[in-house]
Amino acid sequence: MALQKTVYPYAKGPDFSRLFSWGMSLKNVSDLYIASGIGAHDARGVIQFPGDAVAQTRYVLQQVPGFLAEAGYEVADIVRIEYTFTREVPRGSFNAIFAVIAEFLAAEVVKPTAGTLRVVEALAFDHQLVEYEFWCAK
Repeated sequence: MALQKTVYPYAKGPDFSRLFSWGMSLKNVSDLYIASGIGAHDARGVIQFPGDAVAQTRYVLQQVPGFLAEAGYEVADIVRIEYTFTREVPRGSFNAIFAVIAEFLAAEVVKPTAGTLRVVEALAFDHQLVEYEFWCAK
C-alpha cells in the first residue's frame, strides 16, 4: 500500500500553508529516512556564502534533491523539516529564508510539517549560519 498523508490545519494559528502543514498523519509508512545536519558546506567543510543565511539556505535546498535521490527519496517524500539558525541570523532575515523554503516546496501539494526552529550559539563549521534536517517517508 502507498503512503497516505493527511494534513490537519490549526484553526487557532496563522495560515502558513505555502510553507508547512500544522499537522500530518502518515499511514502505510514502509520507510523513514532522516537527513540531518545539512548545511551550506562543500565536501571539505568550507561554508559557502559566509554571513548570508538566505544564500546558505538556497545553497542547501539546491543540494537536497540530489542528496535525497542518492538514498532513493525525492522532495515529495519530505514530511518534516527541522530548522536551526545561529544567533548571528537577524530575525529580520527569517521571512526571506522562509520565502526561499516556500519556493522550494511550491510544487508540493502536501507540504511537510514544520519542525522546531532552534536558535543556537554556533553550528559545526565556522561561518555556518543555518542547518536543516529533512525527514522523509514512503
